[in-house]
Order: sequence, then structure tokens, then C-alpha cells
Amino acid sequence: MKTQTSTFARTAILLLLSLCSLAASSHAAAKPLNYPYGLAVDAKGNLYVANSNSNQVLIYNPAHAQQTAKTITNKVAGPSGLAFDAFGTLWVANQTTNVINAYSSAGALLPADSITNSINSPQFITFDGIGNLWVNNGFTSLAAYPVFSGTPILSQTSSTPITGLASWNMFLSVGENNSSARLELGQYLTNNGGFAGAFPQTCYAMAYDKLGNLYCGNQDRTLTVMSLSGTVKTITNLGFFPTGLALDTAHSLAYVANGPGNTIAVYNTTTGTLVTTIH
Repeated sequence: MKTQTSTFARTAILLLLSLCSLAASSHAAAKPLNYPYGLAVDAKGNLYVANSNSNQVLIYNPAHAQQTAKTITNKVAGPSGLAFDAFGTLWVANQTTNVINAYSSAGALLPADSITNSINSPQFITFDGIGNLWVNNGFTSLAAYPVFSGTPILSQTSSTPITGLASWNMFLSVGENNSSARLELGQYLTNNGGFAGAFPQTCYAMAYDKLGNLYCGNQDRTLTVMSLSGTVKTITNLGFFPTGLALDTAHSLAYVANGPGNTIAVYNTTTGTLVTTIH
């Protein structure tokens, strides 16, 4: 009887430990975000996340469910900025290896399109209206690469730290974290200049919608939007430092990455309300 009781007790303990282990693994699987950084939304409304501390790009469908089978890991190392070009190709900036890789719509690596020339700790990336890829290198310089070319047509160092980077048609927006906390909204820099306007926001992550409105995740933990006329409106107080921003214009959604918090907040851009939080 004593032996049977002891065996039962051991069995019960092993079962409990097994359940705890299963619960822990399920919890980990349900919360895969590990310092989310750059974000991008494709034409179908799928969200792509640079999961920087896990060396992967995660993909979520429009219902915000993770598509685990589509996770991109090939040659992904310390991913930071993400951007789609006009052909639907995903470009991933890797801080660890100083390379920007391209992936097909199916997630296959396109090694022939990799960019390494003049890449140094790349942060945010964006494509302008004629297909040039712009790169924020280490918060200190900008480089622009023409379509299907690994040689930059422009590379300039900034006297103040560069933060956010976004583009729309022939406009390029560059966030600068300086004493005056200005965000410069400039036309395409064919002559290393041509800035069209500025407004006082310490913008760290930014994105344009299809109408040319510029959304800015600010270092003061707010989400703002600036119209083409220059009118600035606060959408919401985030309550956290934004490390990435992407828009789903079709559904009036703004995705804001909270790197240290390992979450992505989803806001309605019309009402400013929090729709959901992705963990």
C-alpha cells in the first residue's frame, strides 16, 4: 500500500510538472515578441515585425494572429527597419551584419539584391516615389540607393542624430533628435537639400498614409499626425517610447511598437482609441 501511494504521488508530481512545462511553453509561444522594432504593412493588410532580439521577422494577418509558418529567419540578424518596394518585395535592414536583404512575397531570400555597400548599423529604411531606397545608418547618416543597385547615389552625414525616416511620393521626412527637436519634411534631395517645412516634434518612428499625412511616434510618448498643409494633431498619448510605426490606411489603423515592453499597440487613427495590443 505504501509503495502504491508513493508511486501515485510521484505520478501526480510528474503530471503536474508536465502541465506546468506545457503551460510555460504555450505562454512563450503565445508571446513571441522580443523587442519589436521596425514595422511594415503589405498590400493585403498583413503586419510584418522586425523582432530584433530574436533575429526574425514575424508576420501577423489582418486579424492580428501570428502566422508562425511564415516567420522569416534566413539571414536575419538584429533586424531593425522594414520596407516594401513597389513590387511587393520586403527589404530588411540587419544591424548585426550591416546588410539589407530582400525577400519575395513568399518569404524567400533574394541574395542577388542584398545591399552591403556603405551600410553601417542600419536603422529605419524607406522607398521614395521613384523607387530609391533610403537608409538611416546608425542614426548619423543617410544613404540613398537606386532601384536594383547596391551603390549609393547619395550619402550624407548629419550634424545631429537622425531618428525617424519615411517617404511619400516625392517627399522625404527625416526626424532629428536635436536641441530644437525638429522634424524636417523635405522634397526629394536631388541637391542635398530642398526642405519644404518643419514642425517641433521629437519623432522617432514615422510613416505616411496614402494621402500624404505624416504620422509620428514621438519621444515624448505621443502619436501625432501632420497634414500636407502643416497642421499637426495629437492622436493619442502612447504611454511608452515608440520604436516602430506602420499604417494600415484601409482600416484606419496605426501599429506602434513598444520595444522594451515587447508589445505592439494598435490604434484607430480616426478616434485615437486603442483597438488591441499584440503580445
